[in-house]
Amino acid sequence: MMKKILSGLLLLLMLVSILGVTAGAADVAGTVAAAAAVGEDGALSLVITADEATVSGRLTVEYDSGLMTYAGVDVAGTTTSVTEGDGSVTFGYAVASSDAIAEGSVIATVNFTSSRQWKYTQLTVTVEDFNRQEGVHLQLPVVEAGDATLPFTDVQQGLWYYDAVEYVYAQGLFRGVTETIFAPNHPMSRAMFVTVLGRMAGVAEDYPRETRFTDVKADRYYAGYVAWAVENGIVLGTSETTFSPNASVTREQMVTMLYRYANYLGMDTTGSGDALNQFPDASDVSTWAEAAMAWATDRGIINGTEKGLLPRATATRAQCAQIWMKFGQY
Repeated sequence: MMKKILSGLLLLLMLVSILGVTAGAADVAGTVAAAAAVGEDGALSLVITADEATVSGRLTVEYDSGLMTYAGVDVAGTTTSVTEGDGSVTFGYAVASSDAIAEGSVIATVNFTSSRQWKYTQLTVTVEDFNRQEGVHLQLPVVEAGDATLPFTDVQQGLWYYDAVEYVYAQGLFRGVTETIFAPNHPMSRAMFVTVLGRMAGVAEDYPRETRFTDVKADRYYAGYVAWAVENGIVLGTSETTFSPNASVTREQMVTMLYRYANYLGMDTTGSGDALNQFPDASDVSTWAEAAMAWATDRGIINGTEKGLLPRATATRAQCAQIWMKFGQY
């Protein structure tokens, strides 16, 4: 294992020294390792290497199609197939047994271009087949490249939420209330928060919009995202027939929706409650939100304010941006 980790780190250092870019890498026990290198123009190259010798396989790379455009793949040996989807590309490769791709050698380089400046993105590599065996699912760390230029006059460097706003804006999760105003201290509505959830999950804007909620009209921008969240148990509504889309989301509601989304992703959402119980107002957490708050505080996804955890207080746009950045980094 240590040999593989050192090998992955060496590859990453080589990429940085040769290309002069910021890179993110994953050294994962399994069949492949990957490192992403980003140029100043936003172009990205994902280098996938073999953790053991291979002669054939099929890999899928998922990416944010709102930030990047697939520009081709260079595969060792013969490219057996390339299939493009919306935000994904699947390709196969094969070599003769006598020419097997050795451990530590490059299997493929997947190239992307970008028409906009961005700072963060997420990449996923799924090994669908490796030497005729099912492989592993790799989640790369968030890839960081350069500085995203914020257009908001009310978000200044040095403020505690600057990095968080930069993160959610660059990811395409949040937009401003106008082209130049972010309104960091304004409350976040329940509809807006679920919209961010849907954007992070890659839910299409034209997702079927029918729900059981009488106050979620099909022509509203958030309707498809609410429908998706309901179908996957991420939101339950404020009653059997109402969602209250325009109501301000509370801090414990925000955390609970994110907790359910983490469960939807199959993440470990256990929490000891040790960190939660350090807050003087921990007893103010609603019973239905206790497990979510224990998970989020244990992992540092949510922190208290000067006045405590304030679970039932309204969450501001800046606070929501902060929790999204913490969740993305986690």
